[in-house]
Amino acid sequence: MPRDLFAPTDKNEVCTVGVDREPRCGCRKGFVKHEEYGCVDETPPVLKLIEDPRGDKTLRLKQGESYEEYGVTIDDDNREDYLRSMEIKYSDPLPPGCLTHVGEFFVNYTVSTPWTHPSYVEITRRVVIEDIDECSLNAAKYERTCPELIPRCDVEAGAKCVNTVGSYTCECPKFTQGDGFLRDFDFPEDNRPEGFEGGKSCVDTSKPVIELKGPQPKVFKICPCDGIKGVMADKASDVHLLESQRKHYLSDIKVRKTTVVWHLLSRFGEAHQTYLLSSRSK
Repeated sequence: MPRDLFAPTDKNEVCTVGVDREPRCGCRKGFVKHEEYGCVDETPPVLKLIEDPRGDKTLRLKQGESYEEYGVTIDDDNREDYLRSMEIKYSDPLPPGCLTHVGEFFVNYTVSTPWTHPSYVEITRRVVIEDIDECSLNAAKYERTCPELIPRCDVEAGAKCVNTVGSYTCECPKFTQGDGFLRDFDFPEDNRPEGFEGGKSCVDTSKPVIELKGPQPKVFKICPCDGIKGVMADKASDVHLLESQRKHYLSDIKVRKTTVVWHLLSRFGEAHQTYLLSSRSK
């Protein structure tokens, strides 16, 4: 009988011919016969995480970075011969683009191996997202890669960015109120910073302060009232008329909450007269 008729149909199978010239086939050492898959190694395969430099099954990232799926390697002698499938499940939905929230999530890899007991193996990757200081970001860089993390404080209104764990706040200066964020700016509902109230900026709530400039009291000087030249001469007979005129002047000068003091110099012919305006209330 030709030898090729006794060739094994499975690479993990060994066939021999006895003295009776009858073929006898069996699985190689370490393998067992499976009705559907032939000679198989019942030892479950070993899964190893790709990109696990510390060997602690943990991938550490920072806010603003993106998660890249590295997958796993499968150490298994049957990897080329038997049908297997791998399923990847995330504990939380992955956000599109950059990672904005501090925390952690898990990636579970399950490889189906129906010829083993149990019929699957699994391994889990832990992904940790660490905090960054949003207030010191390179705005030009993150505007391209992760604009969601750029602080939107109204610095022109005096607001100051203050970093918090996983977020930031915009603090308004003293004597103002508001949320400190750019006016009418809005964020996605699931990515709003701490203290955001719709973009109210910082509004001044203090009363204005009025400060007087110059000396107090203020002294004004006017020309002496000597009458009209040629009509009202500076003579003793005109004193009564001059005094009458001064009374009319005083009745026309009215200042609320202010006292007007008229100083008439002792001698009628003095070079000038002085009005003193003070801030003493009546």
